Amino acid sequence: MLDTRLARFLVVVRCGSFSRAENTLHLSKQALAKQINSLEEELGFRLLDRGRTGVSLTPAGQVLYESARRIQEELNSAIEKSQIVASQKRCIRLGRFKLHVLLDEVNRRFSLEHPEIELKQIISPTADPFIQVLEQLNDVAETPWTPDIHEQGLEYIKLVDLPYQCLMSKKHPLTLEQRLSPEKLSNTPVTIYRQQWKEEHLAWLSSVLPGLRILETLFYHVKEIYSVCEQGGIFITPAYYAYFLDPLARVPLDVDFTWEYGICYRKNPSGEVQKYLETAQKIYENRQFQ
Repeated sequence: MLDTRLARFLVVVRCGSFSRAENTLHLSKQALAKQINSLEEELGFRLLDRGRTGVSLTPAGQVLYESARRIQEELNSAIEKSQIVASQKRCIRLGRFKLHVLLDEVNRRFSLEHPEIELKQIISPTADPFIQVLEQLNDVAETPWTPDIHEQGLEYIKLVDLPYQCLMSKKHPLTLEQRLSPEKLSNTPVTIYRQQWKEEHLAWLSSVLPGLRILETLFYHVKEIYSVCEQGGIFITPAYYAYFLDPLARVPLDVDFTWEYGICYRKNPSGEVQKYLETAQKIYENRQFQ
């Protein structure tokens, strides 16, 4: 439970750049830079040297990083031990966004099969359950895959590949299409969330759609999607989310890549967490989203 800015400072250092930390934290690099700047201003000295290829620690930053990392590890260990002492019933703490993608079905099945294990769902006020797992405030969390998961000391299991869907008003002329290639969208305003795309896929889509509007926001705003579609635009999002937006038409995006989604958890999980992961894998073993 370190200061949020200090916790994110540790992640930025581990990732080596604000851009990579952006993918890990699902928070824009501008917001991350603002928090680190605020921390440096409060401390009265620079922690990071910023360069074109990434960041590096200043001598003072190195001292703070080593001490903060050690404190975080000791604090996590203390929290875990105290939770074992205080627990009256075995439980699993589930980190989640306000909009759950995969785990509701897992929770129902798991509760039926293991009534002796309590599931505590914790909705993160910062919409950042990934970090709460890292800080041992949660045991598991659903998350898209990022290349930094293992570097952060976490494990990850893939559950599904989510294809992309084009959301639009039912009056939009492109609703008649069976599938939509990005080239067919070149004359239509298109909006996406940056956090729902891998960097290489985002770069390619931006080259095909020069007018692409990219939202940096961390939260999944349904009103924003409706607003885009009501004004004649198209919002591209992974398939699962599309099912929550029934008044809108959906047409699959014709690309050969998907958005990988699964569960992150700490290394050496407890027996309870291991049972939960096994239940999730059984449910999604052959599941496909269209």
